[in-house]
Amino acid sequence: MVMPTDENPGRPAAIPQNTETKAILPSEDKTAFPKTLWAFVNSSFGLFFLSSVVVGLLSFSYTQWRDYKTSQHSIEQLDLEIALRLHTMDRMCGSAENRRYSNFVNIDAVVRGDPKPSFYVRKPLFNTFENKNLTTLLWQLYLLVPSGKRGDIRGAIRGASDIIERMRQVRFSAANDYNDARPNPRTKKAQEKKDDEDDKFKKEYGQSDVYRRVHILNENARWKDVGF
Repeated sequence: MVMPTDENPGRPAAIPQNTETKAILPSEDKTAFPKTLWAFVNSSFGLFFLSSVVVGLLSFSYTQWRDYKTSQHSIEQLDLEIALRLHTMDRMCGSAENRRYSNFVNIDAVVRGDPKPSFYVRKPLFNTFENKNLTTLLWQLYLLVPSGKRGDIRGAIRGASDIIERMRQVRFSAANDYNDARPNPRTKKAQEKKDDEDDKFKKEYGQSDVYRRVHILNENARWKDVGF
């Protein structure tokens, strides 16, 4: 029964709030997640996850990056070597010596990557490209570059293959046309004159077409602006 108060006899007294019955909410533990994470890391599964998955992912990423850098380095070397050969060949094709058979042989040596340097023939820029012809280098480059850049290189491969085949035909035809039935010169001066005459193309065997094709290939934008 509610009893009236002295201050207000007709009004029942208010029941005081029982603070002991008030629900006590637990405070938020801000360290719970770090403790849970640390417990996971120290668990058997956590150690397995870190060692096999995370480390594996890092190793894979590093391998991908390393392979990319190696590939880029190889592409740069190939571009330099190809550009060097094309520039050298084009210069030799356009020189005043282009009517000489020996000059044609020197051009062929540049195409083949002859490792024996001479006054007229420069050895490959990188030793790894010695004795590798121009077509081989282009195929190596083709396999390294992104697929979107392969079309232009594929055209260069066809052009280089045509040049190599036409050079073979020119050398074969010119050699078969050589007249070795003439008597041997009796003096050194006469021998030098004969050698000079023998070194000249007697007619057109297709060498002019080779020179033209070399110049076209050298004008390729990928290698044209590579300076030495």
